[in-house]
Amino acid sequence: ALPYFTEKTHFKGRIYMTHATKAVMKLLLSDNIKLQLKSKPLYNENDLEKCIDKIEVIDYYQTIEYKGVKFTATKAGHVLGACMFTIDIDGIRILYTGDYSMDEDRHLPSADIPDGPAPDILIVESTFGTTTLSSREDREDKFTRTVEKIVSQRGSCLIPVFALGRAQELLLILEDMWKNSIALQSVPVYYASKLANKALKIYQTFVNMMNRQIQQSMDVSGNPFQLQHIQRVQAQDFDSMLGLGPCVVMASPGFLQSGVSRQLFERWCDDSKNGVIIAGYTVEGTLAHSLLSNPTEVICLDNRKKPIKCLIEHISFSAHVDYTHNLSFIKQVQPNNIILVHGERTQMSNLKRRLDYEIKSDSWSSSNISRKPLVVTPANGQAIIFKFPRKVIADVIGDIAENIISTITSNNTTTLPNNSILVTENFTSKVVSIDQLDLYTNCKPLRIKQKIVIPIPIELVIYCNNQNDELYSYLIPFLEDIFDVIIYNQSIDITIQQAININLSINPNKSNSNNMYIVEWIASPINDMLADSVVGVILQAVSTTSLLRTTQLAIPTHTNARLNRKTKSLIKKESELDSYISKRVKKLI
Repeated sequence: ALPYFTEKTHFKGRIYMTHATKAVMKLLLSDNIKLQLKSKPLYNENDLEKCIDKIEVIDYYQTIEYKGVKFTATKAGHVLGACMFTIDIDGIRILYTGDYSMDEDRHLPSADIPDGPAPDILIVESTFGTTTLSSREDREDKFTRTVEKIVSQRGSCLIPVFALGRAQELLLILEDMWKNSIALQSVPVYYASKLANKALKIYQTFVNMMNRQIQQSMDVSGNPFQLQHIQRVQAQDFDSMLGLGPCVVMASPGFLQSGVSRQLFERWCDDSKNGVIIAGYTVEGTLAHSLLSNPTEVICLDNRKKPIKCLIEHISFSAHVDYTHNLSFIKQVQPNNIILVHGERTQMSNLKRRLDYEIKSDSWSSSNISRKPLVVTPANGQAIIFKFPRKVIADVIGDIAENIISTITSNNTTTLPNNSILVTENFTSKVVSIDQLDLYTNCKPLRIKQKIVIPIPIELVIYCNNQNDELYSYLIPFLEDIFDVIIYNQSIDITIQQAININLSINPNKSNSNNMYIVEWIASPINDMLADSVVGVILQAVSTTSLLRTTQLAIPTHTNARLNRKTKSLIKKESELDSYISKRVKKLI
């Protein structure tokens, strides 16, 4: 789905994967496009090429940082090139295992335990749930004995596999088995997958990403994937090659739903001399999965029914971690929270119950693990929310740093200057002065201009003859009772404490009610509180219009206009707002 994601959606991010994964991806998805030609494909070859061009390769143990997010790739086993990622986002550490294996096999190393602090969140697979597999040596022994049993009775052995992953492991086992048995060398071993043959070339290229045994073999006897006893065969050659006696055939796909493996199964299943070895993980609803319950017949692709008389063996070489290894891995990384993914619902639920039991048991505490992690099993598309305490560690730089150094007291304490500002960019925090904001960060200081509009009652406009200077003068006594510094520019504006401006918007038509006082200021904590007080005074002033009409007070128009004492007394009886505003503003100033 990656080409669809990058070319058919609005995704504009970056893509990282290992060198081997990039090579394998191109091979597999090119083949997938050919398989989709019969239906409506999600993407075409051009989309795939564009996607591949966007990929950035990463090595094991390499740490990449992008916009403050750091991630490190660690070996995951499973398949060639697979890795798990440790991701650090703003101090939160997440370990995503993907598919992983702690069991080293013939060609791949086991997964590594990531270095560094314990993860806050572990996202881990639950494919096998609480199932514990037998050892690799026991499984190999059972596999080789089963193959030998089938061919020794002159039967044909079918091993359904996928083109990549377990196929290469089984090829190495069969190659070694035939190399060490002269009797078996007369029995042909076929590899019926054109795609798998191409995959072999990738394996031959990336030997450096395999285990030590493979690398040492390269130095002594050459590339182990240059097979001597196994030959590739085309599907059209089967009729001429497979009717001549016993043989072993590895064919895809692994689930036996269609293709060469399904054709061979239908051809051989009714003969008791033949056998089928299910060597990988199976999914419910597939023929491979149904064979595990030993059915007596199969419905062929042409709807014919055939009896199943051949031997059926399930010997799992799946490269997914089993319960024992999964539990050991979880105990070693010591996560605070565990999210189980990649598993059938029953397997995930069983694993959650077992982990919850283990976490509460004495064995968990005796393992020197102080954490008691929470285990969750979200459904597809379900959001999981974790809350973490916020910790901010900031570098103090520039003039602020010099100021702090010069003011550190004997007990190593200091205070930040008033012009300090904390800036967090890409999860990295700095303390700088406002004046040096654009020097040390990508931010620039801006000012926010605030404005509040207060309608003027039409009665007051008429009373003041629709004159700007009289409407300004009307406010002056109210403002002078509260504020110490008032600059009155007649017919232009009023400035309070050199911070708050009051303007007028008057419609020449007296009957029109679209008249207002406009209060403007540059936003800051102090200016915002001061503006609140100014707005309160103006609201009080415009609400006393009826009182002024009752006293028949003439409004003076000169700059330092004053209301007489009688009117002031009436206004203060009308409301106690003055006292409240005055106390706040004077305390603020």
